[in-house]
Amino acid sequence: MFGYMGRNQLTGPGRNNWDMAPLKDFELPWFGTERSRLQFRWETFNTFNHPQWQWINAGCSDLTPPGAPCGDPENNLRNGQVNAAWPALSHDGRRLAYVQAFGDTNIWRFAVPRPPGPRRPPTKLIASSALDAGPQYSPDGKRIVFVSSRSGGNEMWVCDRDGSNLVQVTSLRGTAMAGTPRWSRDGRHIAFDFNPEGHDDIYVVSVEGGPPRRLTSEKSEDVTPSWSRDGQWIYFASNRTGNWQVWKMPAEGGKAVQVTKGGGFAAFESTDGKFLYYAKGLTVPGLWKVPVEGGEETLVLEQLGATLWGYWGLTQDGIYFYNARTRAIEFLSFATHKVTQIVKPEKPPGDARMGFAVSPDGRWILYAQVDQDVSDIMLVENFRW
Repeated sequence: MFGYMGRNQLTGPGRNNWDMAPLKDFELPWFGTERSRLQFRWETFNTFNHPQWQWINAGCSDLTPPGAPCGDPENNLRNGQVNAAWPALSHDGRRLAYVQAFGDTNIWRFAVPRPPGPRRPPTKLIASSALDAGPQYSPDGKRIVFVSSRSGGNEMWVCDRDGSNLVQVTSLRGTAMAGTPRWSRDGRHIAFDFNPEGHDDIYVVSVEGGPPRRLTSEKSEDVTPSWSRDGQWIYFASNRTGNWQVWKMPAEGGKAVQVTKGGGFAAFESTDGKFLYYAKGLTVPGLWKVPVEGGEETLVLEQLGATLWGYWGLTQDGIYFYNARTRAIEFLSFATHKVTQIVKPEKPPGDARMGFAVSPDGRWILYAQVDQDVSDIMLVENFRW
């Protein structure tokens, strides 16, 4: 076995679905201290059935003292986080080499063409040298919520629809992952997922800021929240039964109820509140729908590729989505059941959770794309186990 197991690092929600995350801490002799440590973590989901592999991630432990390189932006280890993979030891065990990757994901805005008018060029709307992703328009279309690591760790931010007046909403800090922010129907709160205890839970925070309120507390992964149209429920995806399904719970907290039976992930209610649209899972293609009150689960869109569960947007007239085969943003019309091409982004989409959004008036599309993707080989001298 590689390294040792920390808390909640090996889970077995079902006989056919095992998630594994072995990890190992290493001491690094930086600044003459023995308290700087590098942690390598290897993750795989559904290990013994159809494995879904993740990179080996690396980061500095909480033992790292202030001022050490793990907190030094100049060493690309902002807030104790690095994106590392493929570690290799020298024969004498004194040097460690690994690949450190850097990707710059930004949020672009595309105008939906309105014939016979000319096509408008895309605009880089929200950008920095850090992660900017997961955009969602507010219900009135005047503001955008997104996740960004520009202040260190992943935090929820809000700006005006033109990208101005940026405000940091959360102060989560630390190395825990957070993302997929979603507006409440009244525009006063934001739901998101966050994993400070080693597994994701659903949290809600006021758009004015303040401490977030935790809604779920299972040992499962509870992610990708969204509000019902009447504002009474929050939908989310959970693997608490052994596989991914869509659940819902009262917006103020309470007992969760399972919605889908044949798999479900990243759900949104239709504009009339009658149907729930959702992906089937992290690596399952297609988009499905089910009546909100329960019933038959129906395939709606087969062109949505596997792993692109976060790259579609629902409107009254149809569904906008990114088609990996054509490398274009396309539109499925509810009226004609035909798919038409809208625009071809120059760069590929980011990680699935990084996202896609359509303005309430259907005029604008937000698309998170990878503008830069580079890697370096790093070397640690005088490495000690």
